[in-house]
Amino acid sequence: VNSGEFSTAIYINETILHVVKRDKKYSSVRANALLNIGEIYSRQALQQESSSYIRLAVNIFKNLHDKNGMAKCENLLGTIHGECGHLIKAKEHFEKSLSLINRKRDIEFTGKLKINLGIINNINGDTESALKYFKDALTIFRKTNDYKRLAEIRHNMGMMMTKKRRYKSAISEFESSISTSRRVGYLPSLGISYLGKAYVYTMTGEYKIADSFVNKSLDIFHKINDKMSVADAYKVKGMVERGLKRYRLAEDFFLTSLRLNQEFKNDMNIAETNFELGLLYLGTDRKKEGKVKLRNALRFYTKIKDEKEIGRIKELLK
Repeated sequence: VNSGEFSTAIYINETILHVVKRDKKYSSVRANALLNIGEIYSRQALQQESSSYIRLAVNIFKNLHDKNGMAKCENLLGTIHGECGHLIKAKEHFEKSLSLINRKRDIEFTGKLKINLGIINNINGDTESALKYFKDALTIFRKTNDYKRLAEIRHNMGMMMTKKRRYKSAISEFESSISTSRRVGYLPSLGISYLGKAYVYTMTGEYKIADSFVNKSLDIFHKINDKMSVADAYKVKGMVERGLKRYRLAEDFFLTSLRLNQEFKNDMNIAETNFELGLLYLGTDRKKEGKVKLRNALRFYTKIKDEKEIGRIKELLK
C-alpha cells in the first residue's frame, strides 16, 4: 500500500480471505483482511465498495467484542465521509472511534485519530482546535519515530497555514512533509504535498512553478491510482491555466475535475471546483454562468456553516 501497489495489496488480502474462509478460529484475520481491502478501495475513491467491506469487517469485530477493530472501522468510515465533504458525519465517526479505544495503550491509533480530527476542525475553520490536535499527534509520532505519520501531520499543518494565508509557513510545512515522505518512500503523502505546494504557488501568482509541482503530483496520483486526488489536481491545473490567461484550457480542467468529483460524490471538492469555475466565468464575460456556479458552491458552504466562504461568495454575487 505504501508503495502504491494497490492491486497487489488487494490480491494478497483476497488470498487471505480465501485461505481462512469462514473458519471461526481466524475470524480476526478475516475481519482485518476485509478492513484492509476497504481501506485500499477508499484510497482509490471507490467509496461504495470500500464501505461494503468495512461494514462486513465491523460486524465480525462486534461479534468478537474487539473494540480496537471496531474503532479502526469507525475511523475509516470517518475518513470516507470527510473526503466526500460530509463533515458532521465524519466527526461523529472519529469521535466514536476515539471513545472505543484505550488512549494510554493505543497511543499510535490515538495519534492517527487526532490527525483526522485536526483535519476536520481545519476544514470547519476552527484552526485553534486543529493546531492542538496536530501538535498532540506530533508529540506521539515523534516518540514512536513513525515518519509516515509525521509526513502526514506536516502536510496537514501546511493545509492549515494555507487556509490562514500564511503562505511562507505553508511552503515550509509542505517541504518538511515532502522531505520526510521521500525519506521513507511514502508516495500518498508525497503526492498531496506536491499538490499543496502547487496550490500555494497559484495563490502567490507563480504559475509556472505551480504547474511544475502539480505535474509532479499527477505523476504520483496516476501511479498509485488515486483518482480523487487526480480530480483535485485538475482543479489546481485549471487555476494555473486561468492565471496564465489560457481560459479554454482552464475551463477544460475545471470541468473534468467537476465531472470526476461528481462521480465520487465529493461534495466539498464539487463546491471548491464550482467556485473556481465561477471565478473563471466572471472574469471572461460569462457572468450569468459564473453566478450559477457560485450559487452551487454557496449551497455547500451554507450547509457546513463556513462563514468565511459564504461571505466571500456573497460579495462576488453582488
